[in-house]
Amino acid sequence: MNISIQHFEILLNNYDQCKLRFDQYEKFVKCFGKLYFNFISGSPTNFVMLPCSKQILISLITLLINKAPQVYNENTEENDFWEQISIRGLLILKKTINFLDKKGAITIKSKNDKNEINFAISVLKSKIFTPQMITEFMDVLINWYLKLRPIELENWKLDPEEWISEQIATSYEYQVRPCAENFFKDFMHVFKATCAPYLLNKIENSSSQVDFLTRDALFASFQLSCNSITDIVDFNKLLVTVFLPQVNPNNYNEDELKIIIRRVCLIINDWCEVQCSQESRVICYDFLAQLLTSSFASNDKVIQLTAISCLRTMIDDWNFEKDKFQPFLEKYVNILLRNILPQVSMTQTRLYVLETICDLIIKTKPLIDKTTLVEILQIIPPLWEATTSVTNTSATTTITNNEFILSNVLLRLLKNLVISLGEHSHLTWEISIPIVEMCCNPSSPNYTLLYEDGFELWHSLINNYPLGDNAANGIPQFTNLLPYLLNGVEDKIEILPTLLEIMKSYILVIPNIEDILKIKEFYAISTILSTNILKLRDDSFELILSIWDIIIVKYYGRGDHDGNTDISNNMLFNWFYNAQILSNLTYSIFLVERLSDYQLSQLFNIIARLSFEDFKLVIQFLSTYQLEILPAMDVQNRLPLSEREVVFKEMAFSKILEKFLIIWLQSFNSMYDPKLKKIGILGISKFLLSPQVLEISNMFNSISSLWVEMMEEINELDSGDCEKYHAYDLEEQQYKDQIQEQLPPEYIRLKNLKLLKDPVFTVNLKNFIRELLTSIRVDVLGNSKYNAFITDYANPSILENIQTFLSIRRN
Repeated sequence: MNISIQHFEILLNNYDQCKLRFDQYEKFVKCFGKLYFNFISGSPTNFVMLPCSKQILISLITLLINKAPQVYNENTEENDFWEQISIRGLLILKKTINFLDKKGAITIKSKNDKNEINFAISVLKSKIFTPQMITEFMDVLINWYLKLRPIELENWKLDPEEWISEQIATSYEYQVRPCAENFFKDFMHVFKATCAPYLLNKIENSSSQVDFLTRDALFASFQLSCNSITDIVDFNKLLVTVFLPQVNPNNYNEDELKIIIRRVCLIINDWCEVQCSQESRVICYDFLAQLLTSSFASNDKVIQLTAISCLRTMIDDWNFEKDKFQPFLEKYVNILLRNILPQVSMTQTRLYVLETICDLIIKTKPLIDKTTLVEILQIIPPLWEATTSVTNTSATTTITNNEFILSNVLLRLLKNLVISLGEHSHLTWEISIPIVEMCCNPSSPNYTLLYEDGFELWHSLINNYPLGDNAANGIPQFTNLLPYLLNGVEDKIEILPTLLEIMKSYILVIPNIEDILKIKEFYAISTILSTNILKLRDDSFELILSIWDIIIVKYYGRGDHDGNTDISNNMLFNWFYNAQILSNLTYSIFLVERLSDYQLSQLFNIIARLSFEDFKLVIQFLSTYQLEILPAMDVQNRLPLSEREVVFKEMAFSKILEKFLIIWLQSFNSMYDPKLKKIGILGISKFLLSPQVLEISNMFNSISSLWVEMMEEINELDSGDCEKYHAYDLEEQQYKDQIQEQLPPEYIRLKNLKLLKDPVFTVNLKNFIRELLTSIRVDVLGNSKYNAFITDYANPSILENIQTFLSIRRN
């Protein structure tokens, strides 16, 4: 490595004499830079401990200082040699100073290694990165590397939209000024003690005679230092006393003023995320609004898009308050929609404007009025047409690579419009439903590119399906899309939660449970997922259980279970049985390698709801499961342990039923939601009405103790509702952000369904217990057997507590 640095210096010193004589000369010089960069990237510790590392760094720093004017004036369209060498040098220095800063995080193999590393670091700090070198190098960065170069100013003037598009998209590793800006942030952070006071003094004492490009670079250094000096600078004061006054036509000519305006926007962009009061934000909103309507902005896309970038950053910031922004909202929407978007032509810049509109819609919801949202909606069809083109002679419409990202942004914009319109989302159907079909149809040539955003748009549409009269004619349009949903579940497992959210929304939207149970796609999806229930991710697992839960609740109150003695005669049970939901839930419950109590409680929630609907059919299913599905003992013994069950075909049914109830009772240990606990109690208690009640008599005390525990915790209204049932609402948490603004249609549908039909809210537990005990005495056992049953099996203490709670009336 010692020889390599000698060769590197010789090549650099003789570059001017040899570059024209040897075609490969520049390549050799660049290879040395690449060698050092790869070395420090692979192992910063080993690089720093090299005896020649000090000389390598000195050579690079000397190069960056001496060649700064040449790099600044280099025309990269003709030759970018010095720019590329400088970029490599800055990247090596960046990794070096970050190593110095993070020395405490180094993995040390031995004490000797630690001592050697600390010595190497101390040498670098004392011999290279001295206070004098730091301030000198900072001056070089500000005076040359952070300044806009002549070639950049020329490109800005010739094609401003292309130039700003390149600035937005280009990585810092390919152009020297962006690379220097990135390096300066780390340089300022690592050497803050030296850099911060020097920089602030330099800004404070900068002469008015300093040329405007140097002033711009000086302001750039302040912009890039935001994370390092925020604790010693009052940006809110500097904003109104230093930076905004710079935007004065009397101080600069037109070209100079544009450069300063751009820099002030960039300063606001970076500083608003670290230190910017709400009062200062309002000042910035006003400044940007005036700027975007000024002649400067209308004639220069660099100013327009830099201001829009600044606006977007402020909107996306966690400290954004839409109430403070509201006075400017209409003006900004008009600017973006009518002034900026029609003027931009490049995909990248159009994309940026659309993303800003997207953010504006979602972050200010519901402040944008319906008329304006519909106006924004009208820009989508022509833009969507523009993103599609015929790519071959076959008239197949596909999206080109250039327009793919723009298409995705349009889908997200449409989704945000749907969400913001909420109850009025039907106004988008004419545009959005054909787009959903194009994106979600597996036969569409654009499916692989757009399906993910397409399904999210679909979800937003059905999630915000309107209530009341607006919903009258929409269901057929949406049910025609359901084959695409089934295909998605079969093929696109990575977006399964979104697909299940769509299914859940459909089940809430379609009013008649009979129609829901007849939809073959829902049946097929339930069959697929029930078979793989334990392989699902947690979010998908909870969603499919939630879907089945809603189906059962919608079925409550039909009354066709009275007198039914067979599963096939009950539409609900027949659907759950044929879709293999019941069998797969039961198999999961009986596994030898037992699920957690929490998972079991989730599965038993479905069983409890079915039991409350008709416990006899649940018991009948368990009998069918024993006879037709449950393997014999010898078969189970040959299965892997993970597939075995704790019951087998030869067991007496009473033992299987008892085991089922024991596992169910154990699952109550993880039921902390009072709603889940109540439906579990209602469901398991129904088993006491079965003819097998004497066979499961040893369960009575466990079940009745749950009654006591529940009555201790809650104080229900006569209707069965209770404040505790609303204290923590999972559905409410899911829609929390939207609820703060306006109630989303799906939340209203779900809430109304639960309050109207869910036994948690409609069945009074005390009345249920009274009626249950009466039915056991009158309809199941008779007086004499009931008295004997109570005497033999009931715990007197539990009975006394039950009687006490049943006698207490709510005030």
